[in-house]
Amino acid sequence: MLNLVRGLLKLALWLFAFLLVVGAILKIFFVDILYVGHNGMAPTLVRGERVLVWRGAEPKFGRVMLCKLPSSGEHVIGRVMGTAGREVGSSRGRLTLGGKTPPVDWKSKVEFFDEDTGRTEVHHLGIEDIAVLSHPILEKEIGSFRIRARSVADGRIYLLGDNRSHLGQDSRSFGDIPADACIGAVFLRLLPTDQAKEKFGHRAVQLID
Repeated sequence: MLNLVRGLLKLALWLFAFLLVVGAILKIFFVDILYVGHNGMAPTLVRGERVLVWRGAEPKFGRVMLCKLPSSGEHVIGRVMGTAGREVGSSRGRLTLGGKTPPVDWKSKVEFFDEDTGRTEVHHLGIEDIAVLSHPILEKEIGSFRIRARSVADGRIYLLGDNRSHLGQDSRSFGDIPADACIGAVFLRLLPTDQAKEKFGHRAVQLID
């Protein structure tokens, strides 16, 4: 019995050491840990959460990307909603992609405390279908989304936050950006906040679409 216990402990120690080595290799060569600093991507990402970024991932349509603005060096997070040649705009208060409005299934109203403003406000929670995937969005007032239509230039992308009522942290403010300004794709949630768990069902070690 004692030998069995010793054997199991030895195996556990070897497994722990192996995981440490794998984690170190990933951290050095492939993965960054990111603290989410605002609610522009809520409900997908909520301020205060820790997430993993896969460095060097291609900024494909629909992906959540971490990028660096060439003009200021500021790091921004957004979903790629426009790639080269694609038109991004709005019609009747709704997002349009290539002149078409992605369908949204509005689920419920959510009371959400926004640390950026220090206020608790009611948002509409919906699931938007952009063909390659379906993802959650927030809007304070359904049908209030407005941007000027624009065609994304070659070699550039258009980033849009899932929180459509949050301004200042996506391409609505700084325009489209070079695709090669992206650092990597946000792919895994490590630690959610209490509010994210309660309001949006976030979990630790959860893949992000």
